[in-house]
Amino acid sequence: TASRPVLHPPANMRTLRPSTRSTLFLAFTIAASTCIQNIVVVSANDNGLALTPPMGWRSWNQYAGNVDQVLIQLIMDGMVDRGRTDHNGQPTSLCGLGYCDVGLDDNWQDCGSANAAPGMHYHDIDGNPIVDLKRFPDLRRMTAYAHSLNLTAGFYGNNCICSDHCRNDTECDLHIQGDTKALVGFDFDSWKLDGCGGENDM
Repeated sequence: TASRPVLHPPANMRTLRPSTRSTLFLAFTIAASTCIQNIVVVSANDNGLALTPPMGWRSWNQYAGNVDQVLIQLIMDGMVDRGRTDHNGQPTSLCGLGYCDVGLDDNWQDCGSANAAPGMHYHDIDGNPIVDLKRFPDLRRMTAYAHSLNLTAGFYGNNCICSDHCRNDTECDLHIQGDTKALVGFDFDSWKLDGCGGENDM
C-alpha cells in the first residue's frame, strides 16, 4: 500500500493555544486524508478532438428558421474574412482567433413533407431525413465548401421547429439511424441534439 503523506500544520498555528492547535490539526488531517482517499482517476479518449469547447457560430440565435444554403455559405466566407485585426493590430479572421465551426441549426428539413412517414414531418418510412431541397439543394457541397475554407460544418439532427416527435423506441431508433447516416453522408463534422424532439436518450 502507498504510504500517506506527512502533514504539517501551518506555521501560524503555533500562536494558538495547544488544545485549539491540536483540534485544528486533527480537523486538517481528517480533511486532507478524506480528500486523498476520494481522488478518482478518470480516463479520456486522447484523440486530439474537443480539446476546447466548440467554438464558432450557429444559425439559430441569429436567423432561427430563416436559413438557406446561400446564407450559410456567406457566413462561412465571413468566418475566414481577414478584415479584422487582433490585439496586436495584425489582420485576422474569426477562424484565425479559433472560431472555426459553422453550425447549421433547425429548418434544413422539408417540414411537413408529403414524403414523410405517417405521423412524421420529415422522416420517410425508412427513417431517413427529408431535406428541403429548395433551401438546401446540396448539403454535401455546402460542407465541402466549409472544408475548402478550413472550417468545420455542424449539423442539427432532431427536429423540425419542435414539431417532430417519434412516438416509440423503435421509431426513434429508426430516425436516429437515418439521421446518423445523413450526418456522415453529407460529411458534417459535428452534430447538435437538444431537448426539442424525441432523440434525447442518446
